[in-house]
Amino acid sequence: MPEHNSSKNELQVDDTDFRSMFENHSAVIYIVDLLDFSIIDANQSALDFYGYDRKTMLTKRIPDLNTTAEDEIRSEIQKSVKEGRSFYIFKHRLANGAIRDVEIYANPVKLGDRELSLSIVHDITERIQAEKVLADSREVLAKTERLGKVGSWEFNIDTGKQIWSKGVYDIHEVGYDYDPTVSKGVAFYTQESRSSIASAVKQAVEQGEPFDVELEIKTAKGNLRKVHAIGKPDLENRRVHGFFQDITERKIAETLLKESNEELDAFVQTVAHDLRSPITPIMGYAEMLRENYKGQLDEQGLSYLSEIEKAGAEMLSLMESLLSLARAGTLKRPIEAVSTDEVVARVIKNLGTNITSAGVVLQINPMPSARVPKTYLTQIFDNLISNAIRYAAKNGGLVEVGGEQTGKQKRFFVRDHGPGISEQERKHIFEIFYRGTNKGKVKGSGIGLAIVYKIARNCGGRAWVEETHGGGCTFWVEVEDVSRP
Repeated sequence: MPEHNSSKNELQVDDTDFRSMFENHSAVIYIVDLLDFSIIDANQSALDFYGYDRKTMLTKRIPDLNTTAEDEIRSEIQKSVKEGRSFYIFKHRLANGAIRDVEIYANPVKLGDRELSLSIVHDITERIQAEKVLADSREVLAKTERLGKVGSWEFNIDTGKQIWSKGVYDIHEVGYDYDPTVSKGVAFYTQESRSSIASAVKQAVEQGEPFDVELEIKTAKGNLRKVHAIGKPDLENRRVHGFFQDITERKIAETLLKESNEELDAFVQTVAHDLRSPITPIMGYAEMLRENYKGQLDEQGLSYLSEIEKAGAEMLSLMESLLSLARAGTLKRPIEAVSTDEVVARVIKNLGTNITSAGVVLQINPMPSARVPKTYLTQIFDNLISNAIRYAAKNGGLVEVGGEQTGKQKRFFVRDHGPGISEQERKHIFEIFYRGTNKGKVKGSGIGLAIVYKIARNCGGRAWVEETHGGGCTFWVEVEDVSRP
């Protein structure tokens, strides 16, 4: 690197006023020798921004700060000179490794026969990110508008008029040409929806908060459509901006799915009830045979009788499990949050004999309360803890139970350190009657995890299983913590 100490001294003593202004200016400024891109001076703001002390900063060259190659830097500078502009945009790496988008204004400085550049640096990282978000939003809006399913709208707080985008025109099946200057009222809303949107907008303006409401509209062609309206007030400009989304097809699909699930649940309940009815007398007659004719049956006959009783008991257990599956998801949410800790304590107490015989060590961590029916929480933890004891825990094995909160979502886990479940089996583990490689080795109906999955889904969440670090499985259940039907 060429020696520039004499040049630095000239700069530092040549003009005291300039030096003071340069050093104390709030802008990030450094001086570069354009011959080799070495930094020959930098003010305190530059040192603070890049995170170097002065001695280290003056050993740097511009390529050391950039994430781009030196030839690309030269090419960009040559291009800017040709175009007559005096700024470049690069990505600079700070001393701590952070990458920042910078806009550099280069001012030519002559010092003898040397060409220097006094460079003023602006950190534009946030601006670049905001522009990207805006561009992405515009792209998404353009795509959805073309699909004719989403449209933007604007509500004038003072006049009460609305201006629709082309997408809203399409949703409302307005037959004439789109005119963005034409203001629309609420003529297409049904009476109930008119009250709903008016109330939502009024509340949003008064509280300064966004709103979210579902409406029903009667289109220009007389069709009824379901729409989802969201909006956000801009009180400074006396406007409310928002989007309309046509959700008619989705609502139809949801209704059909709900009806299908209700039919399936009714079928399961009917089958379980009808199958349970003949099993009860079979069990009764088997008990009568054992009590009244025990002395007349040989060892083989008693063995057959034992098998009948065992099969009957398993069938009754299966019927009860099927009924539990059918009933899962039919209870209303409580208004007050249910103590998960108390539910788990009750489950553990009921499983006390199983826990003792298995020699399991339980580690119970604090868990968030949730507005989920106590019956559901009981079924979730009873099934998961029972499975951990039956399938995964060895003598003295550890089973952990805990939970966490993420916004409106509450997550609970039961973690074991047993043999684990293969990745292929994990894909099917919540399917009804699926029992994997443990089938036949451990008693069970194969319905418990299906019940857990259904409860989680009906509570606005999900259920999944992960591999425990070091071996074993961690079952997670996530529910939405809201009070609603």
